[in-house]
Amino acid sequence: MKPLESTALLLLGISSVVAFTAAPRAPLIAPAPPVAATAPAPRPVLALHAALANERRSAALYEATARRHPEVLLFALLRDAETVHVARVLDLFVRYDLEVPPNPEDPEKIPVPARVAAACAAGADNERATITLFDGLIGEVNSVDVRETFSALRDASRDRHLPALERCAMRRGAP
Repeated sequence: MKPLESTALLLLGISSVVAFTAAPRAPLIAPAPPVAATAPAPRPVLALHAALANERRSAALYEATARRHPEVLLFALLRDAETVHVARVLDLFVRYDLEVPPNPEDPEKIPVPARVAAACAAGADNERATITLFDGLIGEVNSVDVRETFSALRDASRDRHLPALERCAMRRGAP
């Protein structure tokens, strides 16, 4: 009998492993049916796509807002921070050899309130949505590096971005 080389393959998820002896045996496990080309992506991959879409949307929002209100440094700082966040998520795509989807976000097409206070309030709403999103995504993944990245992005929104935008809205007279 050959050494159980097939054990390693089985652990890697190969669906049909055959043990060999002098006479061939039946497969240890039944072969899996072929996977349809349209099969949904596994949850961790969907979580990475959701995180990337969110960070790209946030970067575009703050880019548009910085263009509309260049006198408010906060929006440029947030745009730069979100650009770093996008890069962190893209690093995960590279690490896990995932295809990076095109960026559909266009700052030119994002409506920005004319009043700074309203723009700050809109940014605060965006950060609240980001926090909620990452709270859910963290539970969808098991990889330590992905969980740490998602936690760091959520914490940045919760601990830095949201308080800064809420202060901006209050100082500028938002209700």
